Amino acid sequence: MPRLRYTVKQHRRALGNVLRSLRKQARLSQQDVAIAANMDRSYLCEIEAGKHDPGSYKIAALAAIYGSTFAEVATRVEACAVKRPKR
Repeated sequence: MPRLRYTVKQHRRALGNVLRSLRKQARLSQQDVAIAANMDRSYLCEIEAGKHDPGSYKIAALAAIYGSTFAEVATRVEACAVKRPKR
C-alpha cells in the first residue's frame, strides 16, 4: 500500500494555509465567513491555524463561500503539504 508523503500535522497546516489564502483573496473577514458557514469564528481561526481538521462537508461549504470547489481546495492542499519537508 502506498504511503502518504506528508504527516497529519503537515496536512492540517496546509489546509489552514489554503483556506486562509482563499478567504483573503475573497476579501472576507473570519467573522463574515463564520456566519456564512454557520460556525464559530474561533473554530474557523483554529482551522486556519492547523489545529483542527474539519469534515469534508465544512471544507466544501468554505470552498463555496470563497467561490471555489472542494476539488480545487484538495488539489491546493496536496501541493502545499507535499512541498514541506517531513519533521
